[in-house]
Amino acid sequence: MKKRRSHLLKWTVALSLCVTSLIGGTYTSKDVAHAAAAAVTLDGANLGKVFDGIGVVESTGRLLYDYPEPQRSDILDYLFKPNFGASLHILKVEIGSDSNNTTIAVPNHKRTATEVSNYNRGWMFWLMKEAKLRNPNIKLAALHWGYPAWADTDAKKAQWLVDFVKGARDQHSLTIDYLGGNQNESGVSDLAKSVKTELINNSLSSVKVVSADELNSWNVATKIQNDAAYASSVDIIGSHYNRTPPQSAINSGKPVWVSEEGGGTWNDPTKAFNWMKFILEAAQNGVSASLRWNSSASVYDNMAWPGNGILLANQPWSGNYGIGANLWTTAHYTQFTKPGWVYVNNSVKFLSGSAGRFVTLKNPQTNDYSIIAETTGIPAGGVDVTFTLAGGLSTNAVNVWRTTPSDSTDFFTQVSSITPSGGSFTVHLDPNKVYTLSTTTGQAKGQKTIPSSASFPFPYNDNFDSSSVGSMPKYFVDAGGGFEIANAGGGRSGKVIRQVVTDKPIHWAYSEVRDPITETGNMAWTNYKVQVDVLAEETGKVYVGGRIDNTAEYTAVYDRKGYWISLDTSGNWELFRKDAGSRTSLSSGAIAGFGVNTWNTLALEFNGTNIKAYIGGIMVADVTDTTYSSGNTTLGTTDWGNGNWVVAQFDNFAVSAVNSAPQTTITIDNGEPGYSESGSWLGSGLAGYNGSTTRYSSSSGAYATWTPTITEAGNYRVFVMYPAHIYSDKTAKYTVTYQGGNQAFNINQEQNGSAWVELGNGSGFNFATGSSANVKLEVTKPGNTEEVVRADAVRFVRVTP
Repeated sequence: MKKRRSHLLKWTVALSLCVTSLIGGTYTSKDVAHAAAAAVTLDGANLGKVFDGIGVVESTGRLLYDYPEPQRSDILDYLFKPNFGASLHILKVEIGSDSNNTTIAVPNHKRTATEVSNYNRGWMFWLMKEAKLRNPNIKLAALHWGYPAWADTDAKKAQWLVDFVKGARDQHSLTIDYLGGNQNESGVSDLAKSVKTELINNSLSSVKVVSADELNSWNVATKIQNDAAYASSVDIIGSHYNRTPPQSAINSGKPVWVSEEGGGTWNDPTKAFNWMKFILEAAQNGVSASLRWNSSASVYDNMAWPGNGILLANQPWSGNYGIGANLWTTAHYTQFTKPGWVYVNNSVKFLSGSAGRFVTLKNPQTNDYSIIAETTGIPAGGVDVTFTLAGGLSTNAVNVWRTTPSDSTDFFTQVSSITPSGGSFTVHLDPNKVYTLSTTTGQAKGQKTIPSSASFPFPYNDNFDSSSVGSMPKYFVDAGGGFEIANAGGGRSGKVIRQVVTDKPIHWAYSEVRDPITETGNMAWTNYKVQVDVLAEETGKVYVGGRIDNTAEYTAVYDRKGYWISLDTSGNWELFRKDAGSRTSLSSGAIAGFGVNTWNTLALEFNGTNIKAYIGGIMVADVTDTTYSSGNTTLGTTDWGNGNWVVAQFDNFAVSAVNSAPQTTITIDNGEPGYSESGSWLGSGLAGYNGSTTRYSSSSGAYATWTPTITEAGNYRVFVMYPAHIYSDKTAKYTVTYQGGNQAFNINQEQNGSAWVELGNGSGFNFATGSSANVKLEVTKPGNTEEVVRADAVRFVRVTP
């Protein structure tokens, strides 16, 4: 072959190159004297396998869903709109199981065996509909990483998988074309047989089963050879991250896919080249479709593999997103081909020696063709390639498109249009670029106005009352479990975030996140206070974390390093530091009055190396630790090791700035200065604040008043405490009088006893200096009822800036 290339070089240099018609001028070899040469014959009658498409695996696009318009639609156009951006042929979505998939947790459509499937959870059905809206011909695929706990047999697993396909059809008018027959990267199993049977039994025999989605191996080919029943259940052979299928797979007569491939970081030129090399290598080895992980990089940077995607979409609060080399190299394949085209069998695979891979595909209806090439490793002077056309291939003009992944000014540009002469044409290809040579037209480089980048809003708060029940909490990304908007429990009105998964899912092979966790915020946050109201609906713990994982995690591990405060339903709390693979207790203790279906408030405050923990507005820990200086925030729950997950609620989430000023706190117990009564009140045997006695009254019109002496004006949060009892007033009326007005609250004194219960939304009330502010508890029920009003203590906490 060396002698042949030498001969071609002399022949090409001596030959004057064809003059080509260009956009705006003529196109000739830029460096004829130093260019290598190659000759390729394209025979349109010598055809290979049918092309199934280039696609993506969608499993981490959570933040994309939260984008405002028009940016959300613009991003979707870049992904799916033909002749605009990535113009994808296949969209493969994750069938969510509420368990971690390396990076995040995707919501499950059927969480218990008796639940009616909810096909509006999460964003997968929405995304498929948006893809179809832009490209009705796009193919849809689905695969699962984990299972719900109830799916503990192959029959139940198959039922759960096929239910997803039925829901797509029946409720969203979507046709799932391909369904994974085995669990993601968990080896070959007989599950595919049950899946095929379930599809047939549900009149879905047109859905093709892809198996086995193994990691870097093709054991499925051996299974197909040795198990006729398995072979009849599998329509497409698929493997992950391996572009060299065995001959037995090629000879099986079934299409062979790389059903997941590593496309790398959205804007990395090297990764963009690698992605194109992977597609071309796979195609040359008999693969008819390649799907890259992931579609959009839409998670926080401290979650595993945060930048992996065709594009970046992780700033919904600003509307900013990123389009880079990865998308435009993909467009070189997808905008110039379509599923159903056929590969032309070339006698060579490289443009120069063992460098410069290329493939050719033909439209069998029109004889149009497209040549896709990458030129890493070819000589510095480039290569002059002469293509000779045979077998009826179109002799129309050849449009030359180019991308230089390292140069954003040269992404997806049309550089020439060559008219073949005498059945051939010659083109100069420079090194370190991606090219497409095609007789097709209509391609375009989509252009949208992208807003400027901005940091996550700070300070930030959300009481979730404006969100829809069942929706995903805005800007929160789940790493495990299912966190969704729900109506508040525990006697509270409004809406909350609720962790709803009770039975721990059956996880896949890697990267298990053992607890339900959701996160939000900015990794660059340093000094701040994170606060949230918490309620556990069953025995277990609730968590709040801060300064979490302040480095990007380009690994398959979600460590959740940082600081956490936990509170369990027996009142035990702990402030601890989570490191990679270990945890260190920094402080611990117990409070009274917190239990199942009881609200309380957890907070962490960071100021330099100082860390404070608060429960119910009361500081319970003040420690120093130098390990982590920045990071975002998390919410979570856990159990006590019994294999179940805790259903819990979170409300009034807030992140605010802190300074070094001490927090002013005034507590007035009954019987102390500042406390007064009017009407008939009696002493109670029920203990209250600090174990002291409490008071009660059933005399209508009686009231108790707590009047603080304010020496420092400002906003004060107000908390009340009382002993709970079955004969307490369910609508006890507290009125806060502050500068400029007053506000009444009805509190159910049967619940949340001996805990600090806040009046208000956490922002506080404006108190002037002196004694004009107060809290009044009034008896409003007639005296002949069994319910009594109970008076104990009130706490006033100044909200520091």
